[in-house]
Amino acid sequence: MPRPLALGLALLWDPFDAAAALEFLALPQNPLGGTCRFLTDAIVQSPGYGGVNYRAGRHRALRAKLRAGRARGANRATRHAAARARLAAIDAWIPPKRFTAERGVPAAAVTTLCTLVQSWAAKRSMPEAGAAASSLAQALALSGVAVLDAMLLGRMLETAASGAVTLHAAEAAPWRFFARPGARLDAADTTIWWLGGAEGQSVLPWRMAEQGWMAAHGLVPDEALAPARARAGLRRAVTLTSGHLVIAAPRGAAEEGGAHPLLAQLQGCFGESLGRAWVEAESLQSGGVFAGVKLPSRTMPAAAPPAARRDWLVSPGLVGSRDLESASGMETLLGCKLKWVLQYAAKLYARGPATLPEAKQLTGTFLHEVMSQVLTNGYTSPADAAAKAQALVERLLPEEAAPLLRPGMQATQARAKVRIGQAMADLTSQIQQAGLRVAATERAFEKPLPGNLGQLQGRIDVLLHRPADGLHVVLDAKWSASGWYRKKLEQNTAVQLAAYAWLVAGRGESATAAYYLLRQLRLLAADSYPFPGAAVPGADLTASWKAALADYRDALAELRGGRIIAAGVPGDDDEDDGPQLNIPPPCTFCDYQTLCGAGVSA
Repeated sequence: MPRPLALGLALLWDPFDAAAALEFLALPQNPLGGTCRFLTDAIVQSPGYGGVNYRAGRHRALRAKLRAGRARGANRATRHAAARARLAAIDAWIPPKRFTAERGVPAAAVTTLCTLVQSWAAKRSMPEAGAAASSLAQALALSGVAVLDAMLLGRMLETAASGAVTLHAAEAAPWRFFARPGARLDAADTTIWWLGGAEGQSVLPWRMAEQGWMAAHGLVPDEALAPARARAGLRRAVTLTSGHLVIAAPRGAAEEGGAHPLLAQLQGCFGESLGRAWVEAESLQSGGVFAGVKLPSRTMPAAAPPAARRDWLVSPGLVGSRDLESASGMETLLGCKLKWVLQYAAKLYARGPATLPEAKQLTGTFLHEVMSQVLTNGYTSPADAAAKAQALVERLLPEEAAPLLRPGMQATQARAKVRIGQAMADLTSQIQQAGLRVAATERAFEKPLPGNLGQLQGRIDVLLHRPADGLHVVLDAKWSASGWYRKKLEQNTAVQLAAYAWLVAGRGESATAAYYLLRQLRLLAADSYPFPGAAVPGADLTASWKAALADYRDALAELRGGRIIAAGVPGDDDEDDGPQLNIPPPCTFCDYQTLCGAGVSA
């Protein structure tokens, strides 16, 4: 089926189909050209329509079009006209107005899309896509239907996309269906005969009503005549076929003892030669001949995957520190030097097809945004914070998390709405009891690392401040289960949390940090203040940060020496002193395992 037309139709329905939008944007020879990458990034980040990220994607597409026009030397009027045309094309292919399944989609909107597809197909020399759009438009015109439901539109699209279609006024179909072969009385060029399961077939020639009438009149049919009558019907159906006879039977129909009753009677028409006409589909996977056509096949030699490799050597001095390091980058380096080099130094990224996040990840990201907006815009009480959070869920779902509006996601959506309300009431109540106020949300911080190791930057979810003593508290909101984050605090491997606390601490001021788990309504703090009862035993952010800095310095020194270690591959370390922090290799979320072979060695 021509994808441009099918995807364009999917984007006419409400709620916004983010998956269809990504598939449309990935089409080759896309009608939106270079704009696709901006919209793809926006939809992957916030799967919805009309939100902040989507609008930013449109704006980046506009700026890119203006820059391209300037690079070609076009004058200002021409550049701006081209940019406006690009925005109009975006809204034409991914329309801002969509239609609900309850009310249906106007035929006029479908016809407009068909015209758009035809024009694009003509420019790109894609006659198949253009023909399907033309056939659908003609079918709509002939039908006279003003509004179409999803089922009717789907059937019309399937018919229009099945090949060359000649549309005429309504008339009888060119084929006929018979429930029993014996009902066939006239000749035909082609007969397609579908044999169902043996238990579902009956050789009785009488309908139930006929059998009832005979019983009422004392008539007893001679059942001995039934097989003969059935055989006569079978022969007539076969002999009246002048061209092609196609028979589809269940598996095992040609095996000895397993023949279908009707097939066994058909045996009398063809004799033993009938068995040579059956071909198992699986037998054709390795080649063979089917209907006189040779199917090519080739056996590929088996090859072992490359061996896992722990040590990678490069020229000394080739790899060093970054001018601007992130807290997550620092933790990546401490976990696996090879991943850090490939991701940050070599800038080698896995660029597969754009995909939407899974429901759990999407829910967490979406509720994180809801929390940020509530804390940014203010609230009067914990109850008010909860109410505002739930109202934001209703408003932002189509813009930021449209997949949660799809059929089958109602329970997930309802749980998320209830939970964010409870989480905001709980969190704001604890903030209030601790005498804290919200100082910033989603703010970036930057600070020079000691020892000329460059600058460290981090984007903090929530920064709280207590004016009474100048205490700063970093909150890192999470949707995942609590066990992993508690373990990081207990083992002092929460490098990002330690880095964030160091980033916000000013002269003469102290700072601490905590995780807030939205789903569990739980604080996991590194210190007993300012949240009594939330501290995790053994957590020490100051010691953790000191150890992380030392390990970071040692890791960079090893990289400058030219040795890069893939931490996920087992091996013997020849280092005199190991790292102070036991950061596990980040293999679970790594895109480079096919290079180091960590997955092979597991």
